[in-house]
Parts: sequence; structure tokens; C-alpha cells
Amino acid sequence: LKAVSFFAYKSLLTHKTDEMKQVHITLLIFLFFSFNISLANKDSLWTIWEDESQVDTVRLDALYNFTANHFLYNDPDSAIALFKTYLDFAEAIENDKEIAFGLRLVGAAYQVSGDNEICLDYYDKSYKKSLEVGDMDGAIKSLLNKDMIYDRLGKWREVIENSEQLLPQLKANQDWGNVAILNGNLYGVYSEKGLLEEALKIALENYELIPKLDRQYHYEKVRDLARAYGEINELELAKKYNIEALAIAKELGENTSILGSIQDLLNISMNQNDTTQITDYVQEGEQIAASLEGLQSWITWKYELGDYYMTSGMHQEAETAFTMALAAAQSKNMAFLMPYLEHAIGMNALKMSNFEKAAENCGKSYDSSKNQLQSQKMTQANCNCLHKAYKALGQTEKALPYLEESYALRDSLFNEETTKATTRLTMQYEFDQEKQATDLLYQAELQRQRLIQYGLLGGLILLALLAVVIYRNYRNTAKTKQLIEAQKNKLEELNATKDRLFAIIGHDLRKPSIAFRGIGKKVDYLLEEQDYDTLGNLSQSLEKAAFSLNSLLDNLLNWALQQRNVLPYQPQVIDVAKATEDIYQQFRSIAAEKGVDLQFDLSEDTQVFADPNAFTTIVRNLLDNAIKFTPKQGQVTISDEVASEKVILKVADTGIGMDKAELADLFQLKDKKSRRGTNGEAGTGLGLTLVQELVKLNKGSIQVNSQAQKGTVFEVALPMGS
Repeated sequence: LKAVSFFAYKSLLTHKTDEMKQVHITLLIFLFFSFNISLANKDSLWTIWEDESQVDTVRLDALYNFTANHFLYNDPDSAIALFKTYLDFAEAIENDKEIAFGLRLVGAAYQVSGDNEICLDYYDKSYKKSLEVGDMDGAIKSLLNKDMIYDRLGKWREVIENSEQLLPQLKANQDWGNVAILNGNLYGVYSEKGLLEEALKIALENYELIPKLDRQYHYEKVRDLARAYGEINELELAKKYNIEALAIAKELGENTSILGSIQDLLNISMNQNDTTQITDYVQEGEQIAASLEGLQSWITWKYELGDYYMTSGMHQEAETAFTMALAAAQSKNMAFLMPYLEHAIGMNALKMSNFEKAAENCGKSYDSSKNQLQSQKMTQANCNCLHKAYKALGQTEKALPYLEESYALRDSLFNEETTKATTRLTMQYEFDQEKQATDLLYQAELQRQRLIQYGLLGGLILLALLAVVIYRNYRNTAKTKQLIEAQKNKLEELNATKDRLFAIIGHDLRKPSIAFRGIGKKVDYLLEEQDYDTLGNLSQSLEKAAFSLNSLLDNLLNWALQQRNVLPYQPQVIDVAKATEDIYQQFRSIAAEKGVDLQFDLSEDTQVFADPNAFTTIVRNLLDNAIKFTPKQGQVTISDEVASEKVILKVADTGIGMDKAELADLFQLKDKKSRRGTNGEAGTGLGLTLVQELVKLNKGSIQVNSQAQKGTVFEVALPMGS
């Protein structure tokens, strides 16, 4: 319509007589109404395309709409042929911008058909053609389409390289809108791959661009920054920028964005256990949601609200919110949301001891999620719900298959999460290594250029000054050698640490997971033989293996975060006795099975000021180490005392102890074999290294006293809680 109207309007402006103007005004009105009538059905669009008397751009527009609306998603093969016709026509009329657009259309058709290789080739041609004709918007659209395919194929490096390749030109042209778009694309990649520090840098850069962007784009950039801080658990900063995003959304009057920011603030308050503003957020959210009733944003709000009510023990209110959301999703035929809502209703009913309703709704969610190929986590959650519900109803035969499937899914998910975590660590290491190598090359090139400049300058000055230049060059060379030697030593140290880390990942992490091999067949056999006692023992063995594997993975991830200087540090007053209750329960059975007497001699009123997660990791690793190296009939004791505004935690054992050489390397992660425990337990050497770093992070100190065959005492001093 715009193309036809523009053609008629342009003709009107080129004729100055009143008679011709009247003719073209009549033509403009006629074309306006005739084009609206032609859009009534697809046959009319095809008629316009075949009408050679029409303007070329009008014919192309008709062919595009005809193909996109009726064939692209229903018949991709026909769409490919029609869009190639579009491209051939654009080339025939030598319209470069339409050629670039045609190339992108053909690529889109191949993308829908699933042919990624040919699709990428057309997107690349469209990208280059758009750059050739100066169409930066078209180039960026082609680039983002390419990145979509690369992301689907797991080629995240190509996504980063594509964006970074175009960014310097956009910045030079001060095309800040497109800079923000590509930065947003990079933020999404870094965030998804767990490179949270890089994601935060991109979000901060986009935030600084806000004064150069149109007002309607401000909300998205501020909310991205809030999410980036939330991902690294900087909840106060996440809250600050969410409040700023909420103010922008209110100014723009965009209720969907307002509701999204309120949801984020509600979740942050719940994570912080801050109830001061939750009621206000709920009330404001309900007022905004009223204007969006029935829409997807309204449904997700009701889901989040129901989750808040369920967490707070307000089960009747939760059921009302979930039921309203489910009814709306059903009326709008939003099948992808239904499994989540049905599961939420089932879990809420389970908490209310309404087991029939729990089984009914989790069963529906189970069937829906299976049919829609929903995530394994959702299926496992439904299996757990159904097992508990049927077990409570006394229907053991129905409950048992769901328990079996839940165990199988849990093992699958555990292996998947382990693989993802390992891959993320590897990616982060490779990313850092490449970045460091690039920096070294840049510095070397910079040094070379400076030396050349010094040489040219020295050829133009007097012989007296030449001696000074030579002397300075000599000093610079010596400094450069020292710098290179220091960098070499640092790289060798990093390489040794990398080798040790990968040894842990490749050997120590794989070894405990062997316990899970063949578990399905074992469970099937025991169920067939109805040997429930052995099945129970097997479950306990698996639980211990999973606990061991989970502890090692926690240490690996915490160590990686510490190395990147992004390990969360949120200190608070901790009741030592209460904070170690769960740890005691975890290690009591392990110690008893080994024949070690485990004693907790902690004062009930002792408090420390430290990060809760770090404190738990410190105690857990020290106890695990003590039990591992204490033989049968031995004793492990944890006690506390207060001295000089410090709380000193002592973990003492009567184990095999250490000599001076072992003590010297105790807290260093070297490429060495860790000692085995008194029962042959494997170790990685990572736990105590992590303990030392966490103690430093929490402004404490650690000492160890030990002699061979005379036991060991670890003393951790932490700030006393007020």
C-alpha cells in the first residue's frame, strides 16, 4: 500500500498543471481503494504480481506478502521457489537493495525447511550485499539471522565474532541504535553460556548508551543490566536497576513491561527474604494485571503470584491464582503453558494433602509434557508428585513406576548438569586463554612499533643523542625480557593448574559416576525379583555416590568462581550450632559406617559474621578431610572458642597426620597425586585449596598443626557476629 501510494504521490508532485494534478489525485484515490480490495485474498496478490503494468516495487511487495502469508510456514519448498523468483526479478531490474532483501528471504525459507547450510550461505550473501549498498539495517538483520542459526548449532564463537566484526564500523558511524542491538545479542550469548562477567560488561556498555537511544529502547537496556546483576547474585544492584526499569515502563505506559518489572522485584524480595514490600508489589501487580487479563503476560503473572502464595503457605490463594491462569491458557489454546500450570496446581494440592487432586493434575501435566517434549526436569517433577500422591493414597503399584522413572530422569539430569558445568568451565578457560594471548600479541606489536619509531628518531639526531637512545633501548629490552620471563612463569603456573583441574574433571569426576552405570537394569531386576530390601540398600548406595559426586562438583564450581573473582560474598550473622546441624546429619552416617566417632562440641550462642554458603563449604570440606584420614575406632571432633573478637573453629582428628613436606604443599593445587584415605577413599586436593581461599574471602585465617601418625588439628578464625 505504501509503495503504490508513494508512486502516485510522486507522480502528482512532478506535474504542475491543475488538470494533471486532478488526474493524479483521482489515480491516488483509485489505487488506494483498489489495493485494499486486492488484499482481500491471496489470488489478488498473485494477480498484482503477474500484472506487468504495475510498478516493479509494487509487484515485488505483492509477491513477498503472497509467499510469506500463505507458503513460508505451510509449504517451505514452494516458498523457496517463490522467493527465488523474487530474487531473480530484483536482479533483472538491478535493484541492489531488493537483491539483498531477496537473498535474506530465500535464506529464511531454507531456515524454515531445516537446511541450515544453504540458509547460512544466503544470509551471508545478503549481509555482504547490504554492506555493499550501505544498508546497515539490512546487514544487521542478516547478521542476526545468521547468529540465530549458529546459536542453534552451538557455534557461540561465530556469534561473538560476527557481532564484534561489525561493531567498530557502527561505532565509527555513531549508529548507536544498531550498536545497542548487537550488544544485546552478545549479552544474550554470554549470559546463556555462563560467561557472566562478560555479560555484565556488555550490559553496562549498553546502559551507558541510553542517552543516545530513543526513549522506547531505554527499558530493555536497563532491565538487561538488572538481570546481569541478578545472575551474579548482586541482588541489591539488581533491585536498584529493576526499580529504574519500572519507572521507565510507567512513563511509557507499557503495562506489559510494568508487570514484568514488578515480577522481577517480587522474586528479588523473596530471594532476599525481605517481606517489607512484597504486599505492595502484589497489590500493584494485580492492578496492572487487570488491564491485561487473558493475555500471556497476565497468565505468567498469575503463575508467579500463585508460586509466591504457595511458598508462603497460602495454599487456597495459590490454587485460585493457578486455576485462573490455567483457564485463560486453555481458552487461548496456549498449550505450551498448560503443563506448568497443571503441575503447579498438583503440587499445591499435594501440600494441602488433597492427594486425588494432586494425582489428577500432575498426571495431566505429565501427559502434556511428554506429548510436547517438555523438559526432563518438568517430567521428573511430575513423577515425584505422582509417586507421593499415589503412595499417600495407598496405591503402591501405581506409585512405584513413577519412582523408578524419577530415579532414571534424576541420573540423566545429573549427568547432563555435570556435562554442562564441565563444558562451561572449559569454555571459560579457553576464552580467558585466547583473550590473554591476544593481549600479549597486542603488547608485542605495540613494543615493536615503538622500537621502530625510536630507530627512525635516532637516525635524525646527533651522535651524542644516539648513545642515549641505544642505552634506553637496552634498558627497555632488559625490562621486556623480565616482563616476558614473568609472563612465561605465570603461564606455566596457569598451565599446571589447568592440567590439575582437567585431571580432576577427567578422572576424579568420572570415577564416582561409575556407580550410576547400569542402574536401570539393576532396578528392573530387583523389581522383577521383588527384592525390595536390596533395592533400598541400592538406593542408599546411590544416594552416597550422588552426595560424593555433588560435593566434588560444588568444589569445582566454587573454585572456578573464585578464580574469576565472582564468588558471591554476602556476609551475615550465622548461628554456628544451627548452621552445622545439616552438615552433622550428612556426615554422621558416613562416619558411623567407617567406625569413626564424630563429635560436635559447639556452643549454642556462638555466632560468626561470614557468607553462609562459604561457611558451609569450609566446614563440610574440613570434616570430609578429617573423616577420610581417620582410621576405624578413631575420633573426629569439631569445637569452637572465642578469642580477640574472633571465633575459632577447631576440627581435630586422631588420624594418620602429615609430615613437614606434606604440610608445606597442603593448600596448593599442584599436578600431584592426592593421598588416599584410610579406607582407600580418593581425594582431589581441591577441597583444602578452596577452604583457604574462602577463609581469606571471609576475612579470616587458617592454621594447621599435624604430625605423622598423631592426628591433625585445623583452626579457622572468623570474625565474630555482633
